[in-house]
Amino acid sequence: FDCNKWALRELLAGTWNYDGQCSPFQAGVIETMIKTGNVPSKKVISEEKGFDAKTLTQADIDKYGLGD
Repeated sequence: FDCNKWALRELLAGTWNYDGQCSPFQAGVIETMIKTGNVPSKKVISEEKGFDAKTLTQADIDKYGLGD
């Protein structure tokens, strides 16, 4: 679900155990590459983010959640 707030709220409610993100934060990285013209010639390793129902907080949803 790419870090949308709905999915994170389901996790916080205990409906799910874990929500793994494939790469929801790449837009900023790609935007920087385009604006600076600095595009790596090889691989770009993206940071992945996962959220566990036992440790997720509302602050995490506010910081990382996308959408409404």
